[in-house]
Amino acid sequence: MIKKINKIFIYLTLILGLVIFYLSMFGLTTNRFNNLINNQINNYNKNIYINFKDPSFIINLVNFSLKIEIDNPIVNFNNHELNLDKIKLNLKLKSLIFDENLLDSLIIKSKENQIINYIKLYRTIQDSIGIIILENYINSGEAQLNINLNFNNNGKIKKDFEINGSVKNLKILKSFNKIVNNSNFDFSFYKNKLKVSNGTLELNKFILGTNTLEITNDENKDFLISGNIFNQTQKLNPALIKKFSKDAIFTLNKEVTGKFSTNFNLIVSKKLMIKKFDSITNLKLNNLRVKISNDKINELFSEQFIDLKDHELKITYNKTNKIDDNYLLISGKGFYKLDKDLDKIKYSIKKKNKSIYVDANIELNNKEFNINKINFVKERKSPAEIKTKFVYNKNKNTHFSEIIFKNNKNTIIAKDLKINSKYEISDLESLTLNFHDQKNLLNKVNINKNKSNYIINGDNFDISNIYGDINKNSETKDYFSKKFNSNFQINIKKLYMQNDIYLSNVVGSAEFKNNAIKKAKIEAKLEKNKTFNLFLNTTNSGEKITTVTTNYPKPFIQKYDFVKGFSDGVLDYQSIQKNDISHSTLLIDNFKVNEVPVLAKILTLASLQGIADLLTGEGIRFTDFEMRYKKNKRLTTIEEIFAIGPAISVLMNGYIEQDKIVSLRGTLVPATTINKTISNIPLLGDILVGEKAGEGVFGVSFKIKGHPNKLKTTVNPIKTLTPRFITRTLKNLKN
Repeated sequence: MIKKINKIFIYLTLILGLVIFYLSMFGLTTNRFNNLINNQINNYNKNIYINFKDPSFIINLVNFSLKIEIDNPIVNFNNHELNLDKIKLNLKLKSLIFDENLLDSLIIKSKENQIINYIKLYRTIQDSIGIIILENYINSGEAQLNINLNFNNNGKIKKDFEINGSVKNLKILKSFNKIVNNSNFDFSFYKNKLKVSNGTLELNKFILGTNTLEITNDENKDFLISGNIFNQTQKLNPALIKKFSKDAIFTLNKEVTGKFSTNFNLIVSKKLMIKKFDSITNLKLNNLRVKISNDKINELFSEQFIDLKDHELKITYNKTNKIDDNYLLISGKGFYKLDKDLDKIKYSIKKKNKSIYVDANIELNNKEFNINKINFVKERKSPAEIKTKFVYNKNKNTHFSEIIFKNNKNTIIAKDLKINSKYEISDLESLTLNFHDQKNLLNKVNINKNKSNYIINGDNFDISNIYGDINKNSETKDYFSKKFNSNFQINIKKLYMQNDIYLSNVVGSAEFKNNAIKKAKIEAKLEKNKTFNLFLNTTNSGEKITTVTTNYPKPFIQKYDFVKGFSDGVLDYQSIQKNDISHSTLLIDNFKVNEVPVLAKILTLASLQGIADLLTGEGIRFTDFEMRYKKNKRLTTIEEIFAIGPAISVLMNGYIEQDKIVSLRGTLVPATTINKTISNIPLLGDILVGEKAGEGVFGVSFKIKGHPNKLKTTVNPIKTLTPRFITRTLKNLKN
């Protein structure tokens, strides 16, 4: 009996061993457990049902577990379905003995399904506001998922789970029925890291790509994001690089053609605040047009646009939550065009602590431009370049450590030039000018700073344009800042004022305080050993007294367009200025003018043709000229202009408002010393002297009024001179 029992036990053991061996080697396929599986799922969620065929069972003898594989199952839930490729379950058989969780691991591999169905399935299991918002923003797209889950003894999912798969044609809604992007990518999620690879994103017809993109949640609950983004050559939206041109001197046009590649690292807090951002971007721009938005540059170049071509840029950016650590570096090179032909440009732009550092090398071979103030013209097709280094800070002040301009043998070099936000000079270490101007005059001037003093030395310098601008505009532009304080020592061999007229051996000094000349003394020689002297002094009460004397006034009178052929004479000028109001007196003795168009017109209208002919022929000599006037900004009030000579005397007053109106009135009287000569002129003699003694006209009164470019002159003959004219003339003759 015992032998039979032993045999039965052996046979059973052998059979069981064979069954286990068979199950471990070949497995078993059966549908007997289908209802049991679905019943377990229904116990978990009644809305989910899995439709599948016969699963297979395989025993793993190594860890004593049972593997269950289900092929091509279909998950049905709330009138939706997901098509799966495979489900694999691993059951711990020893858990049957120790009363532990039976499920050891779960692997789900899906087929491509609509993304919206995955979201709906998740909502069936667990709903939340976040998943509802996500569902409303996704329009369409397909995804294939692989899910690997491991469970602990309590049946909870371990942290080493992994989800990976691919997404195709993902479209996200920005607003009602407006599709703004189309995405394709592979992804994997393991523990606390999400990795996206081989991705593309279409945003408003703009296509971006990524080789890899990783998002990690660290121990501090921060999100670490790193990866790369790139695109192929296409039209770029200027908004992508708009921040790089903020507070700069240009704005971008609507379309840019090019491509870029960016590698970046980003740290975002759990409150979605950026704590750190680093990136390196390589950018290639094929065509780009920028608009110059700086008036000072527009004065130098007539064009308001710059066309850029084939630019290669490397952009390094760093941002942290500490303001001091913000950093941006743009290094670039390429071609640009101001007119018709291309020139090269190479530059680096660094932004740190709200300051911008620029280092640029710019060719100017194919562009004509001029620096009007110093009468310099750079011709087209003439080789030239500018090298500059400067810093533009948060207060909009600019510090040029150097500006070097070269054009053939012409050079302009500035060192340590500081300009404030109003484009006024606040400091300058040195300036070297060595160039031929439009008149082919070689300008050679050096300005060097020694502590708070400037020393100006030079052989030749043409200031005719600067001099002309000062005389044409009553409100001259300040070149220096209001806080500019310094002393100037001047020693220039030839200082050209106008055309070929120059001051020689110019020696002097000037003291500036708050950008105003407090004291000045200039001595120079003119042609034929004539002298020029200028003295300026500011009193303690704030009065600025200016005195100019010269026995060669022609250069200083010739600048006025309405006087031509001025010669001879001695000039004495004095002005007292306080609170922007000046009172001035100008005296000129023994001079001659060949043409004064306004005066000639008055003489013609008064039928004094003989004197008018003298004015446009040999000229009229004056023994004395005196002008007293007051100036307040753009308004000049002429208290009196009195001129007397052998042929004619003039007395007038009025006012001139610059670029608006001229209003003058006065009296013009032929001199009695030439009455005999005038009386021999037919008709004119009868008018002036008359047929009998005591008859005739003593002079004429006149008015000049209108816009400076359209003056109207009226003349009225008078027989009796005003007492003021007689008194003024007698006073002058007595002196």
